[in-house]
Amino acid sequence: MILFNGVILFVFEDNMMYYGGISGVNYAFLFYLLLSFSYPSKTWKRVSQLIILILIVKLCIELYNCPLTLGYLEKESFRVSTLSHALGILSAWLIYMYEKRKEWYG
Repeated sequence: MILFNGVILFVFEDNMMYYGGISGVNYAFLFYLLLSFSYPSKTWKRVSQLIILILIVKLCIELYNCPLTLGYLEKESFRVSTLSHALGILSAWLIYMYEKRKEWYG
């Protein structure tokens, strides 16, 4: 996920010279855990589905060009990399589906 995210950002986000893409990796990690975690109860399953929905809605808001900004951080400019977040979710979903394919088709 880290390599995939980094290479795509390097190619398509040329304005981001000093960016590590860690938020996209965090999205991927969290999204993958929420998809693949074995739930002991229906309550935890519902909580994880709600978090997945929140992540997707947040990404849609970012894609609609309304990024959440953190301008209060010592007057430093802060830029949300929507591409990084989208790639994180996409890569986590693809890895999850690849692993599930093994289960489905034996």
